Amino acid sequence: MFCSKNAKTTKTSTDAKAKGEGKDDGASTGSNSVARLGRLALSPIFLVGGQSAFSNAKAMAPMIEQKAKQVGLSNLPVPAETLIKVNGAGMMVLGTALGLGIAKKPAALGLVLSLIPTTLAGHAFWEEESEGDKKGQLIHFLKNTGLIGGLLAVASR
Repeated sequence: MFCSKNAKTTKTSTDAKAKGEGKDDGASTGSNSVARLGRLALSPIFLVGGQSAFSNAKAMAPMIEQKAKQVGLSNLPVPAETLIKVNGAGMMVLGTALGLGIAKKPAALGLVLSLIPTTLAGHAFWEEESEGDKKGQLIHFLKNTGLIGGLLAVASR
């Protein structure tokens, strides 16, 4: 009886693994440490960038108004300065949450949603005339797409 119970337990355990139950989904200690380090590495750019946007919203507003007009949004529902401050504050709050591991998935997805317009409006390398400016904006554009990739990886866990 004892042997058959062990055999049944082994079979049940094997069946669970075959169904994908109990598989290593990244919940091991080493994997958690790597994920934590990844979130901590992603977080500071949003704290610094968010603070910069919030502090410099007045100076950035004319550029946002110009970009809005380019895409057919001649009258924004709120002043551009307010949009920039809200975006900056959101980046700081969500970046902090991401770094601390609080609501990781929503924080990562919120940062992705923040990065998309920031990247398209702020780093439009295709609009630059000089090669130096074009290259600089391309680097920032690609950096942001890399950040989006990292955030999507966090959100998928």
